[in-house]
Amino acid sequence: VVAEQKLETFVHKNIASEVTIPFTISNPSLWSCESPACYTAECDILTDGNTADRSRTTFGIRAIRFDPEKGIFLNGKSLKLKGATLHADNGPLGAIALDR
Repeated sequence: VVAEQKLETFVHKNIASEVTIPFTISNPSLWSCESPACYTAECDILTDGNTADRSRTTFGIRAIRFDPEKGIFLNGKSLKLKGATLHADNGPLGAIALDR
């Protein structure tokens, strides 16, 4: 466990509720392409001390910067995107992708 925060609040049956619980992860491992460090946030809803509901969310912590002249930076390092998206209309009639 890298961080834990508890908050006691009241929710009402059949009424949507939103609760924000701020917390801090000291010195987190940053997500990168080479090392995709992920964390899992768990939220338990307790009723009379018993778990009534539980949700888990996986997330990564990273810093992304877009520079119009120098490109994309992930955690302070230049990131080159590779690949292409090929779209084909009228696929049943045939399509071609040129390597240039």
